[in-house]
Amino acid sequence: MKIPILNHVALSLPRELVSDTPERRSMLDFYEQVFGWRIIDVMTIEGERIVLQLHAISHFLFLVGSDSPTSCQRGDHFGIEVYERSALEQIVERARAFRAERDPRVELTDVGFEDYGTIKIHNVYVRYLLPIMVEVQFYEGVQDTLHTA
Repeated sequence: MKIPILNHVALSLPRELVSDTPERRSMLDFYEQVFGWRIIDVMTIEGERIVLQLHAISHFLFLVGSDSPTSCQRGDHFGIEVYERSALEQIVERARAFRAERDPRVELTDVGFEDYGTIKIHNVYVRYLLPIMVEVQFYEGVQDTLHTA
């Protein structure tokens, strides 16, 4: 039997973020421009939910409108992995550009670096309008061993 994998995260949001509003359009633009995540139109229920496809149709972010939306602490996050340092840098640049050109509410940390000897991790945290941050990680020097099968 194959080991189960994480395939989605579900969050409740203020209803205006799942309704046809400028705020929703801005949120969708950000996550598509910065991460490449696109709305799955057939799963949208206006004012109730939107679903963003991550890198495959079976990997998604499920966003539901609520009168009591999710509330997270600053460090709460879910992580995604990129397989090239340049991909992490491009995400940072796109997030910075969106913040400068469209909305100063984009939150972005400096790129961090953690050296565990055999594993070196470059990471950055990004948030825009969602209650939770997205951590982007690049594992330096281990791509060949981690992702071959």
